[in-house]
Amino acid sequence: MPVKEIIKVWDNGSIIKENVKFLMTHTKDVTFPITNNVGTIINDLIDTYEKITCAGIAANQIGYNKNIFIGKKYDEDENDDFQIYINPIIDKVSEDSLQTGPEGCLSIPDLSLNIERYDKISVRWYDQKGRKKTDKASGFISRLFQHEIEHLNGKLMIGGRIHSGRSDDSVIISLYYDLVELLFGEVVCPFYEQIDVVPFAKQIKHRCKSKLLDGDCEKFVDIYCKNSARTYMTCTFFDKKMVL
Repeated sequence: MPVKEIIKVWDNGSIIKENVKFLMTHTKDVTFPITNNVGTIINDLIDTYEKITCAGIAANQIGYNKNIFIGKKYDEDENDDFQIYINPIIDKVSEDSLQTGPEGCLSIPDLSLNIERYDKISVRWYDQKGRKKTDKASGFISRLFQHEIEHLNGKLMIGGRIHSGRSDDSVIISLYYDLVELLFGEVVCPFYEQIDVVPFAKQIKHRCKSKLLDGDCEKFVDIYCKNSARTYMTCTFFDKKMVL
């Protein structure tokens, strides 16, 4: 089977809107017994996974609208075992068990975001013979499972609880903001506030209402809040509950 090309949200400095639209479409569940077409999808996932350096690939990332992903089976870096997850579901999460760490995405190249995820989760999926599998996941595998399920549910990682981001490429940062605007419109930070210094005199003061800041801080507001789109890629003064 051929190695498939990864569907990306941007390339050559431009957003690819048709790719974004496809990746934001909820995938369809697989029925059993699996068809020859689903078998082809699974083989393509395996061939692509074995050729690309990554921890997981969702079916829609290689052009198939099916609820399947391939991913590492174990947390150890040196272990190459993988698992095919069909119709995966997160049955339960431990609300007080959280982890924050860097994530990249094959479909959003050259960008790394620090994202908050649940650490301990209970998961369910089906194997290729239609047998139900259950497990408990934590650490990296838990993060991987949540990332790939978001893909299959038509979501991109920029819609999660982003704590900060990292990119050395100004073009990528610009593309990131373009993508945020495309997906969410003009998203204004909920903690950014304008105050009339003198009523009706058009003299405006800006402040950040984040609980992580103690009082007004014009310096940080000036640095981080000039853009009308959310600038959490660099701002560290926000609450954990995000709007995106």
